[in-house]
Amino acid sequence: MKSLRLLPFLSLLSFSNLGFGQCPSGQTFVTIDVTTDAWGYECFWDLTPMGAGCGNSEIYAYGNTAQVGCGGAGQQDANGGGYPNNTMTTESLGCVDFGNCFDINYVDDWGDGGATFSVNFDGLQAYYFGGTGTGNVFSFCVTTNVEFDASIAANHFQYTKIPLSQAQNILQSGVVSSDGYGNITNAFMNVSVSKNGTQVFTTNSSTQNIASGGNAAFSTTGYTPTETGLYTVTYFADMTENDGNLSNNYYSYTVDVTDSIYARDNGASYGIIGIGTGEPGYLANRFTILNPIQLSSISVFLGNTTGAISNNPFDVEVFIVNAGTATSIATASGIVSSSAYQWHTVDLSPYPILIPGEYLVALKETNYEQEVGLNEAVFTPNTSFVTWTSQPWASTESLELDVNFMIRLNVNQNAQLSENTLTELSIFPNPTKNTLTINGLLPNEEIQFVDNLGKVVYSTTSNSAMQTIDLSEFDSGIYLLKTEHHLITKIIKQ
Repeated sequence: MKSLRLLPFLSLLSFSNLGFGQCPSGQTFVTIDVTTDAWGYECFWDLTPMGAGCGNSEIYAYGNTAQVGCGGAGQQDANGGGYPNNTMTTESLGCVDFGNCFDINYVDDWGDGGATFSVNFDGLQAYYFGGTGTGNVFSFCVTTNVEFDASIAANHFQYTKIPLSQAQNILQSGVVSSDGYGNITNAFMNVSVSKNGTQVFTTNSSTQNIASGGNAAFSTTGYTPTETGLYTVTYFADMTENDGNLSNNYYSYTVDVTDSIYARDNGASYGIIGIGTGEPGYLANRFTILNPIQLSSISVFLGNTTGAISNNPFDVEVFIVNAGTATSIATASGIVSSSAYQWHTVDLSPYPILIPGEYLVALKETNYEQEVGLNEAVFTPNTSFVTWTSQPWASTESLELDVNFMIRLNVNQNAQLSENTLTELSIFPNPTKNTLTINGLLPNEEIQFVDNLGKVVYSTTSNSAMQTIDLSEFDSGIYLLKTEHHLITKIIKQ
């Protein structure tokens, strides 16, 4: 996946070397925990006064100062030194005056981020930053620890966009922490949901007491959208005591309930990646289909950084996953544009019917490398996968890449919604071992049976309102009965 080829002291600020718990009045003992990914040597950062910029009035410099430094963002030429891989290193700033504000200027040699920074005051986490792309500037101000301080953390719902026909609970559980030096009582999590700016749902969790430095998991009843729109989910941590730091009590995300789009990205690419091994393979996102629907197209965000693959064909492919086995059910091709970074949408014809189940929607790499956009606005384990000739299907996190690919599934939502005005057929027996009788057909109405791979396995035309079909030669399993003028019906063949 990824090539392994792959300080001055500022007099205005007061630091001292006293240990934790020994700082004089008006100061806090500050440490920064730096956690690296599998390529620790790619990380460099320095500490400067807020707004100074990397290398300016530098207070401390850490990581790969020799090969990366302030100018090494995305150069991809570092090969060792700096921080160890997959390791947390604690850097101590000593005792720092309240009110001083700083920047962590993070630089990544490869350009795919991966380092995280926890800023701790007197041993308790006050700020948490996750590095992305070629680097970031993270700002923080030193404050005293308060007696009562509840903070909240939660996961984003696994999709950023979801079709209404696949609507599901968009709420997540959360973790409330006691970050002050006092114990908090009757802590709870409040969750509110607004649609296009108007609140449509609110609920509270049960209460728990949390000791200083501890945390507890909280959950609430769920909420499933019933209309298209932009839904904002907000979590708030509350308690009996007066919270001395409200800045860490909130967490929020949005979910766009659409007519047709399934997405795990927010549209912003922080980098691109290809298999890069010289072997053909696939990069794929997993999508869960809850209700039968037609697949209309696939969108992928391709990188063409040098223009070398302009006007070349590329392939997308859809796999259904059963018992851990991925079986191809549809393919389509497109042409790479001349743009360096561009969304490409490929129509599928005929449109396959997706029945409830798990699907992989993939970009195929053949004789040249296509690079797909990376997005970490949302990351849910076991949702993005890769495979190539010498590598069976594997999740990205198992290859130490906590990312989702910018690959989207587009469905024919409007076609399905129009079916809601249609009538049901009378079908019996269902389940069946041999014959199936269908009542309520219109003259010359087309009848299709679709298997669990989305393929039409039998088709005919009605010759009367009631028609009997012999299914004795069908394999056992679930089929969809699809007609021109009636609702889709699930058929179980025993």
